[in-house]
Amino acid sequence: ERDLVATVQPNCTWAKLDHELRKQGLTYLCSEAGGPAMTVGGSVMKAGGGPHSTAKFGFHGNSDIVTLEMVLPNGDIVETGSAAWPSAGKFKRQCLGPDLAGMFIGAEGILGVCTELTVRIRPTTDVSERLTATMKTLDDVIEFGHFINRHVGDEYMQGIYLWVDPSAPEVFFLMMDIFGYEQEIVDHRKMKIVEKLNELGGEIGDRAPADDYFGRILTGLTDLFTSGVWHFFGSGSLRIDDIPFMYRIWKEELIEKRGYTKAGFGGQILPRDWLAFMVTNYKEPEDWQELVKMADEIDEITLRGPVVPYGIGGRDGLRRFVAERDTGYYRLLKTLKKTLDPKNILQRGIFIPEEELR
Repeated sequence: ERDLVATVQPNCTWAKLDHELRKQGLTYLCSEAGGPAMTVGGSVMKAGGGPHSTAKFGFHGNSDIVTLEMVLPNGDIVETGSAAWPSAGKFKRQCLGPDLAGMFIGAEGILGVCTELTVRIRPTTDVSERLTATMKTLDDVIEFGHFINRHVGDEYMQGIYLWVDPSAPEVFFLMMDIFGYEQEIVDHRKMKIVEKLNELGGEIGDRAPADDYFGRILTGLTDLFTSGVWHFFGSGSLRIDDIPFMYRIWKEELIEKRGYTKAGFGGQILPRDWLAFMVTNYKEPEDWQELVKMADEIDEITLRGPVVPYGIGGRDGLRRFVAERDTGYYRLLKTLKKTLDPKNILQRGIFIPEEELR
């Protein structure tokens, strides 16, 4: 508690972790939206993120992961960070030498099995404020993104979610989550945010949708799959100024050219960048097959631009796009996989086709 870290096993859910932490007046830094089902280990191993607190802390691994315990395919147990030094304890991300935790975070389990994590936590607060606003143009959203992220390390809010519905592609809806330990700080931040929204011509709305959305991230999004299984595509991180690139692909390639009007366009502001994505859902297997083909085409267009890929690295995900580029990064990843897992035991087919590992 005094070190502000918590050690958990990977199958612990964010909801359970938060429940136990709040008994001691503590909470975590960031998590994904998954209700009681999303596990800490699963989120971290795929370097997930958002929308809880990602405007301030970014993806998993940016700020919240302190140490990992990993079991390699040969049975070796590897501790990272300060835990790598037997007499030190679990309080610091770095140890002597490279940041080994960073090698495992986002690797989706191809290099080792996570058996324990130590995460950064913080005191909780009873002070909160939520806002919604509708912006007239995407340029206004961009300016607002720069505004709230300009004070690096002291961002005006901890979470912000952009949604553009396919039925109204020119309406830009924002949900915002302001954090602070004192009411006057939260009030000051809210005042500054409202001033900027008014300056940009934004229309401030009822806060209820933001309360519902951010409030249910952990308590349980019980209706999450009512309309079908979610499928994200055309996803990636990019500079704040570059988000029109992905918006145009969604509007012109998906809606106008292909006539697909089931996918919305969303985004989460991260520290000095955006995570943008297109998302839809499906119910039947044949719908999935058609969707994957279309999503593959959209991913191809998206990843030609100023976008860092975000998604699952499997056969039906982004594996092909990583392999086709054959960069030094990809070759190093193959070398690590061959060295640590020569028999290709773990997560076969993720990131690297099996034939390339023979």
